[in-house]
Amino acid sequence: MEALNTSTQARALLTDLRELYTEPIVTLDSTEGMEAQLEALKAHPGKGCTDFELLSMITAYVVENMVERLGSHFMPHHTQILTILLFLESNRLHPKEGGGNVVAEVGTGEGKSLIISMLAAFHVLRGCPRVNVLVDNISLLERDFSTFEPLFQAMGIKSCSAANKASVEADMQVCYHTAHSLEVQYLKGLTGESEHPITENAVLIVDEVDGLIVDEDVNRSYVYEDKKASDLLNQGLERTRRGGKSLRYHLGKKHAALAESVEQAQAEMKEKVNGQDYTIDSKVKKCKMLDRFGRPRDSAYELWLELLNNQQFKTPVRYLSPQFLLSRPYVLKKHSKIIGLSGSLGNEAEQDFVKSTYECELLHVPAFLDCCRGQKKERPTCRGVFKEETEEAYFQRLSKLAIEYRDRGVPVVIIMKNDDMVSQLVTKHLCTELGEEALESKEVNTISSALFSENRSKFKDVIDNAARLSTTGKYRITCTSPIGGRGQDYRVLDDAVDVNGGLMLIVGFIPESEREYVQFLGRTGRQDKKGQFAAVLLANDYVGLDLAQASSGEDSTESDLRIIRRILADGNERTKETLRAQSEVLRKGQVVNEVCERVFPKREEPGFDTEQWVDMIRNYRDLTNESILSRAMKVEDGITRR
Repeated sequence: MEALNTSTQARALLTDLRELYTEPIVTLDSTEGMEAQLEALKAHPGKGCTDFELLSMITAYVVENMVERLGSHFMPHHTQILTILLFLESNRLHPKEGGGNVVAEVGTGEGKSLIISMLAAFHVLRGCPRVNVLVDNISLLERDFSTFEPLFQAMGIKSCSAANKASVEADMQVCYHTAHSLEVQYLKGLTGESEHPITENAVLIVDEVDGLIVDEDVNRSYVYEDKKASDLLNQGLERTRRGGKSLRYHLGKKHAALAESVEQAQAEMKEKVNGQDYTIDSKVKKCKMLDRFGRPRDSAYELWLELLNNQQFKTPVRYLSPQFLLSRPYVLKKHSKIIGLSGSLGNEAEQDFVKSTYECELLHVPAFLDCCRGQKKERPTCRGVFKEETEEAYFQRLSKLAIEYRDRGVPVVIIMKNDDMVSQLVTKHLCTELGEEALESKEVNTISSALFSENRSKFKDVIDNAARLSTTGKYRITCTSPIGGRGQDYRVLDDAVDVNGGLMLIVGFIPESEREYVQFLGRTGRQDKKGQFAAVLLANDYVGLDLAQASSGEDSTESDLRIIRRILADGNERTKETLRAQSEVLRKGQVVNEVCERVFPKREEPGFDTEQWVDMIRNYRDLTNESILSRAMKVEDGITRR
């Protein structure tokens, strides 16, 4: 285990931990011997106990939980225990007083979720009033919480999944959040609508640095309804439908700005693609926006989305205006300590952003097998990178490759760019080759954002069975949008799959984000299993990139990997520019967020100038810090004078 900055403190700490942890906490020998060990360890060691004694107690509960879940005794492996100990002693990594924030790179399939649950339990049992676990992926949050809730319960720890809660009880000790749920409850805590989720001395544990790096915008405007504008807009839209005259005509000159914003949103709506920008949840009759990973954002607001729902389901349009600017780093840093675990820490620019913004150390944790004598973690084998000039050739290549490897005796997972491309591949190509009965026999399966929204149980079932034989006796081909490419465990149980090279992963595109690519690749070759992958690329997706020159003419594997590295390098450069451009916006956002904390809770009081306040939120990028503070003071003065 090494610090990415090769710090002296990290090396010294690791040496000390190796002297502390010299043998397994629980020895898995005879059943009788194990039971006696577990009972002895489960007795709370008392207030004055060492960290290692408390961790040993938690480990005993984990082993029992493994028996309940998996039917056998399993110990957390040594790299997991060492990683936990390193986090517990993280203050030693910081020469500055009050340090302690650490983010560690822990490979996909190396048991991050177990480390997180044990760290959460440790901090609660050490007296921490609240541990917020940030899992910015609702499907993984639900999976992890349901897995570890019995563990917390066994130790007498109150826990909850807070993702879909309006508020959380004050005595709740471990709360699993998405970034959105934590932000919303933070806002409600400011106005007294609920308990504040970040209590004094609260600890934050982050699963994946995606929760720390905001890919779209480092600051988020939270909007609230302008009911007068909503009524005007809905009346105008209804008159337009009946009379045929323009919305601008019906709203009149007085509301020309409102009409203009709606016209812009209507133009934007026409450019949006179902399955890429949004998904239609027919069960609840609602169009939902998708994030960049293809995940539905249930509570997301955009005016074009409101207009789309009005068009599709006659849902009244809500006109919302920004009244709170939230800086995610500002909010997350309210925790007394930040601990992070991530399959990838991203590129150099993203690592620098995390280090400087959250004042933390970055560490790399090697794979468990790389720490075992005579063992080595096998990396997935590249089976080729294919670039096709036309869509027809592209889909044909994907279909042919999937069937070829399925026939070699391995399950196949294909990751496509969006739901629509998943549907095209399955209905127009795979089913043409294999017949419609391939869907009935589950030989061909689909995972989509729409499936996740409408049927969580079926979504989980498709993932759980993806690496198993279908009813025809052949392995399955599973086609997914990016929602199935992150965090999902396509668990291979048949040793014959390893003999044939491991689960075959086919990516239909190389994402711009190196973090996302690492996640995709982590769907195969998990734990001690073999893995293999290939990429099939559509030339139009990479216009301006000379991928032919990326190939060096060396052996084909190295040549193929050069193409992937070339695409990722291009994405890394764009990320670097984006983060550089956001540095000033980040600083301003933290100033505005601090002002909002003070002024926003007063918005219902007489004299509050909503128009001036909204104008400041909308235009903060163009204002100096002095102007921001001055405008906020004027709004407050208006309240005071009344």
